[in-house]
Amino acid sequence: MGSLNNNVIVFSLVSLILFPWLNFSLHVSSNSAEEAHALLKWKTSLDLNQNRSLLPSWTLHPVNSTQISPCSWFGIRCNRFRRVHGINLTTADLKGKLDEFSFSSFPHLAYLDFSNNGFFGIVPPQIGNLTKLKYLNLSVNLLSGKIPLEITQLALLKVLCIAQNQLHGSIPRQVGHLKSLLDLDLSRNRLSGVIPPSIGNISNLQILYLPYNELFGYIPYEIGFLKKPQVKFPSAGKKTSL
Repeated sequence: MGSLNNNVIVFSLVSLILFPWLNFSLHVSSNSAEEAHALLKWKTSLDLNQNRSLLPSWTLHPVNSTQISPCSWFGIRCNRFRRVHGINLTTADLKGKLDEFSFSSFPHLAYLDFSNNGFFGIVPPQIGNLTKLKYLNLSVNLLSGKIPLEITQLALLKVLCIAQNQLHGSIPRQVGHLKSLLDLDLSRNRLSGVIPPSIGNISNLQILYLPYNELFGYIPYEIGFLKKPQVKFPSAGKKTSL
């Protein structure tokens, strides 16, 4: 009886240690599979290049879909929990709309680079769901519409580059909420209106590029609150021509 009781105790201790780990492992695998399927769904929305396969490493191999992970796919970087932490698809010859991308499926995403492609359409408001995002580069595409207000909710963002697109409308006056920002490049668009005074609230801003837009009015004196910025913007009272 003593030996039996000891075995029961040992089994119980092992269960206490092992079962939570198994549950955690299954949960991580499920989340990773969800991210993989979200990426594949977005891939199907892209315009295919007839000369070659589009993102060939983005494919499902295992029979059990809960074991799928995108961590070895081209342009994808994962954290130690095998959740997508970074996506770098710069200069990948991709064409399509960003509003087909499921931003809410990537709660751990900190790095996103879609620059130098052929993305068109609007910058979706859903991009505000990426609350852990620190780096966002959408430069050199064909994006149009306005800068979504939801971008100003990305409190951890350090780099925001949406240069060389076809964005119009004004720079959101709430841009000053991005107090972690170090680099802001909105140059070579069709932005109009005045430069928001709230930019002066981004005290650590080091790079501010606004030329080649249709901005007008005076440069706000709040710009002087910035510590050591590298700044390019239009002359006071004139449209951008730099």
